[in-house]
Amino acid sequence: MQNFTLKMIVRSLTAIVICSSISFAVRGQNSNSTSQSTRGATTPQLPGSRSTPAEPTGIPQVGCGKCDGSKVYIRNNGGKLCLDADSDTLMKDGGKVQVWGCAPNFPGPQAWSFKETRTEGGRTTSQIVNAGGSKCLDVDKSSINKNGARVQVWKCTGAPEQRWFFRGNELVNEGSGKCLEVDPAGMTKVGAVVRAWDCNKQPPQQWSTVG
Repeated sequence: MQNFTLKMIVRSLTAIVICSSISFAVRGQNSNSTSQSTRGATTPQLPGSRSTPAEPTGIPQVGCGKCDGSKVYIRNNGGKLCLDADSDTLMKDGGKVQVWGCAPNFPGPQAWSFKETRTEGGRTTSQIVNAGGSKCLDVDKSSINKNGARVQVWKCTGAPEQRWFFRGNELVNEGSGKCLEVDPAGMTKVGAVVRAWDCNKQPPQQWSTVG
C-alpha cells in the first residue's frame, strides 16, 4: 500500500513538472514573437507630416555673416522670404528686385555675393552682386533721397547708390543712408517689391545672410 501511494505521488509530481515546462515554453515563444513584431514595426507616417522647409539651408547670420564673396541668400526676417532678382529682367539695367519663396541650391535670381568690400572711416561697405545677371543691387539715383525709392539691379559701377553695409540686421545704402525694406503691406507675399526707406528697425527692414 505504501509503495502504491509513493508511486502515485511521484507520477503527480512528474506531471506537474511537465505541465510547468510546457507552459513556460509557450510563454517564451509568445514573448519573443511579440518582441520581434514590435521591433520590426514602423510608426506610420501621417499625411503631410513630411514637408520641405520654406527656408534655405544654413544658419541665419546677424548682419553680414559671409561678406567674403561667397554666395548667400539675403532673407527678410519679417516675412521669411528671400531677396530675388526677377528672372525676366535680371539681365537688364533697372531689373526688378522683389522677395520670393527661398528656393534650394542658390538659384541665380536669389544668389547674392558681397564683393568689392572695403572699410573706410570704420564702416565696411560692399557691392551686392546677383549671380543670375552679374548686376549690382542699386537704388534708383533719380529718387535716391526719397522714401520709396526704387531698388533694382544695375551694371556694377561702385557708385554710392550701389554700396551697402549692415548695421545690426538693417541693410543700409551708403548713398542715401536709407534701409532696404520690403513693402510692409506685402511682407509675407511672394513678388512684394523692395524699396529704400528711412531706417526704423521694424521687421520689413530686418535681413540676414544665409549660406
